[in-house]
Amino acid sequence: MNFENLADRCEIVSMWDKTIDDWHQRRLQGIGGSEASVLVPGANKYESELHLFGVKTGRIPHEVIDNEAIRWGHRLERPVAEEFAEVKNRAIVEWPVSLQWKEKPWMLANLDFLEVIPSEQFPAGQVTVWENVTPPPGILRIVEIKTSGVAGFGTAHQWFVDGEDTAPLGYQLQVLHYQIVSGIYDGVLVGLLAGHGLTVREIAYDEATADGLIAIEANFWNNHVLEGLAPEPDGSESAESTLKALYPRGIEGKEAEGGAVLAELRTHFERVKADFTVIETEKKATRAKILALMGDADYATINGQRVYSFKNSKDGTKFNETKFKAENADLYAEYEETKPGHRTLREITEKPKGVEA
Repeated sequence: MNFENLADRCEIVSMWDKTIDDWHQRRLQGIGGSEASVLVPGANKYESELHLFGVKTGRIPHEVIDNEAIRWGHRLERPVAEEFAEVKNRAIVEWPVSLQWKEKPWMLANLDFLEVIPSEQFPAGQVTVWENVTPPPGILRIVEIKTSGVAGFGTAHQWFVDGEDTAPLGYQLQVLHYQIVSGIYDGVLVGLLAGHGLTVREIAYDEATADGLIAIEANFWNNHVLEGLAPEPDGSESAESTLKALYPRGIEGKEAEGGAVLAELRTHFERVKADFTVIETEKKATRAKILALMGDADYATINGQRVYSFKNSKDGTKFNETKFKAENADLYAEYEETKPGHRTLREITEKPKGVEA
């Protein structure tokens, strides 16, 4: 077996007897496997490093993302694990604990499933629940369950790239994070993928990659979270929404002197806007030509193959607020509420008073 004794390596905290709030509080104490991809450029398109910083420092509340894909993913974890155990004749253990690596206490791991040596206690072909802070005997490897395309387009295509079997980078980093924390250096991703069914990917442990991930996470935790220094925002929607949450309202009249740094950013911003205007104009002109070619057709074809559709959406109804307010002013006033204003970045072009043009 290629792992150190878990009890010596990690603090092991039971989660089967904890509430969801307890679990979220536990996660605030460090970086979990699903968060590792946030810190690696290009690995996570849903969350930014700045947003993770805001959550870990308590500057913005942790919001539980709830959608159909996530709900189905949680619901299907156990059935997929059971299918894997039965089809592959493996002894799978569900171990709901949180591990904290003693050497790097900001690195956390929730190993929901493990494969162990089959025994009378852990029969092959079954999933057995192990509610004990003592690790189950005979651990072989980490088993991470994923679903894709069940309630959305998902990432099934990222498991097959250019004819090669692979897996989404974020999932690979999650398993690697778990391998680092636990010392269990064998791991496997088991995915239920739309159009492919049960798909298994072995995740080999690479020491150089592991060292790199540890360094990235250490920098984020020590230099940003503990020091309270926010990382630079990227251009993602997550970073933009995080900035709005961090600074929802401006202080009237307050000025932020940016000096040479702001001057350089302003120059770059203007250049990017100019380039974007050219590209956007070309895009709109080309789109208009396509629409003119289509005329009143629902579809555009090339050699009989449909390449565009331009169809009417279903007719709907809308509430005429202006008319209702004019005819029912008193009733309208009863339901009016104050809507907080939002901040908008605008360039100031006029010269300051007393400065000649």
